[in-house]
Amino acid sequence: MEIIKLNIIILLLLLGNFAFTSDKVYDHTENNSFVIKYTSVQSGEHSINNFFIKEIAKYNLSGLYNTSFTFHYSVHNSIHETSANTFTVNTELIGEKCTGDVYYKNFDISDILMPEKADFRVVVINGDNQIESLNFKEITLNDKNMFQVEFTFEAFEKNKDYTLKLENINFYSNKNDKEAFYKRINLIDDYYASAALMENALNRFAEIDFEAGSIIETYLKIQELERVYNKVASAEFSRVLNQQNNDNAGYYEKLAKLNKNINRYKSNYYILFNSINYLKLNKNPEKYASEYIDEITKYFVLSQEVIHSYSSYYYNMGKVNYNLSLVNQYRKGINQILLKTACCNDTREIISNLKNEIFKAYINKAGEFIINEQYYLAKGILINAWSFYGTSINKSFPVELNVLISQANYGIYNSYLHIIDKAIEVGNYELAENYIHEAGSFQKENSTSIISDKYIKRLSEKLANLYIIKGNQLNEEEEYKEALYCYEQAHTIYNNLDEYNYDYEIEQGKIQARNGLYNKLVIKAGENLDFKNISIIEKFMHEASALLEANSTQINPSAEVIEILPMINYYLYRNLIFKGEELLASGNYSQAYGKFLQAIELEKSSGFDKNVALLELLKQAAASLPKYIDLK
Repeated sequence: MEIIKLNIIILLLLLGNFAFTSDKVYDHTENNSFVIKYTSVQSGEHSINNFFIKEIAKYNLSGLYNTSFTFHYSVHNSIHETSANTFTVNTELIGEKCTGDVYYKNFDISDILMPEKADFRVVVINGDNQIESLNFKEITLNDKNMFQVEFTFEAFEKNKDYTLKLENINFYSNKNDKEAFYKRINLIDDYYASAALMENALNRFAEIDFEAGSIIETYLKIQELERVYNKVASAEFSRVLNQQNNDNAGYYEKLAKLNKNINRYKSNYYILFNSINYLKLNKNPEKYASEYIDEITKYFVLSQEVIHSYSSYYYNMGKVNYNLSLVNQYRKGINQILLKTACCNDTREIISNLKNEIFKAYINKAGEFIINEQYYLAKGILINAWSFYGTSINKSFPVELNVLISQANYGIYNSYLHIIDKAIEVGNYELAENYIHEAGSFQKENSTSIISDKYIKRLSEKLANLYIIKGNQLNEEEEYKEALYCYEQAHTIYNNLDEYNYDYEIEQGKIQARNGLYNKLVIKAGENLDFKNISIIEKFMHEASALLEANSTQINPSAEVIEILPMINYYLYRNLIFKGEELLASGNYSQAYGKFLQAIELEKSSGFDKNVALLELLKQAAASLPKYIDLK
């Protein structure tokens, strides 16, 4: 009997627990979109979005304010009663795609533009009352391609007529997206550059001379063209871009033609080689070495002559990875030729001499570039010299090589410093900041030859101070958004330097700019009341409200703003009701409900006369809203 009683008690406890396992009181899904366009606010979450718009506009030659893209997403909101008077809210913003200006040189880059971060407010409503609201900042897109939040609240209303509303939704990207963007457009640039480079390589076949006395030059030129082919064929863009169906530059056609020519010329070379029993070479090893280095150097030189977006690809093509396989391949080919000459018994010595001459030719070419202050080209040549010497000669690196590398590094570093000085001088602080970053990275990568970073620190301090001065000037000119940007940049630079002497001055400048901007936005909204430009009024007030919410302890409305704010709110209030009535009449109950709810919130925060019909309109919209969707 006791066992039966115990079983009944356990069963009742289990039933009690199961009663609140999944009691859904609200479930709603809707599609939405968010337009990303350029904004004059340069700092914070706007910076990467602005970067995308600026770069797309620049590359596609479209106007800055005519460029935008749209992020499409769906919203799934649900409320479950998990225990008595306790509810769990689950909100999911599910990313779908980006449309609009999402192409770079005919390639779709919309996957890179998908936002990684989201800010929004979730509001819990019961009838016409707001029960709970939570702000969420910097929510990260998860591996299911959604921004997801969950929270619980307690409520004791008898009527469980709960709904959810999202407000202040903002999507933006982070620094990782910026890096991914750069990588993708660089791959696209490499794709187009490779097509131009292959065109150049195809023209170089005409320079090949099938004469017995020139057989070493012929061999080296064919080998070099084959190296180029292998590098182009294995390029990263061919794996990432999937351009088979979008081959605007004719990459595959040119690659096939280049391969065909190489095979034909190699076949002709071996026919010539096999037809000769004895060869008399017309040049000494020094001359062969010099001509070989000239052949390699062409790509470094061309990198300075082609359009900017091709430069990096041509420069990298000039770099030769002298691994053992490549060195042995050259050694074997040259050895076969030497065996048919009068030097057939001295091939080891001649090949050793040729290696030394190739290294000397590299050193001489680098020296020429340094004399002409072409330090970047000299660095590329010296990278090749280092690789060649380490693999083929395999001795301690000579002092001469290290000295030239140091000279090239210092030359590049000083070029950065010169550009930074000039950019600061003409007031292009953004360019100066970019090159300070470049110079700092270069110094760290080459710290064995550029030991001190004191010049970078000095220029950084100078730039940060100029940003403060410019911010103060812009505050005086009432250009508050630009002033805020300047103070933010100064703050970032000083933080990177671990210097905090100017924190107070920067913060005071920000406070002045924020107050000025808030008052200016509200006044601009008020100026549009007579013209009834509702979209412009809403835009200014949305910016002003967001600024006030983020800095509520710092912003003090001016007397003029205090006077006109009730008029603006009343105008918005009437417009919300009007729009809500239109939506209600057309059957858009959810949107109508949202408009009426916003109007009620304005009622609560303002002292104007209320519209007595508003509550009834809200109830009409609420009566048609979905309360529960049975997913079974």
